[in-house]
Amino acid sequence: MKLDKFGFNTYFLSNGFYYINGVWKNRGIGYDTERKIEIQHLDTKIDEKGQLYITIQTTRTPHIKGAINYDKIDDIGKIEEYDKKIGLNSDRKRMWFSQLESLKDKKFCDSCLFPLI
Repeated sequence: MKLDKFGFNTYFLSNGFYYINGVWKNRGIGYDTERKIEIQHLDTKIDEKGQLYITIQTTRTPHIKGAINYDKIDDIGKIEEYDKKIGLNSDRKRMWFSQLESLKDKKFCDSCLFPLI
């Protein structure tokens, strides 16, 4: 993430998403760990409660062997598009002094490094 851009309406979230001058940016999206599939990011949006959602699309269809193992036989040959909720407090490597409940709160959450020794 480059910090050479300037904007008044800016969000920096700990989960890799940031918003500068009306444009959402992200880093590290390419694999859905819940569904165990490769994905492509299409869009980012905030719902009426202030929660962050991304619209993603699968990049590969399931293979026959994997579809049988994960009981996804109906998904063979389909590239699907779906929305996924992004946790606002998903950074586990830091100790946060407060929790971010909504992006509409306009709240600053400070943290300190949590050593994993």
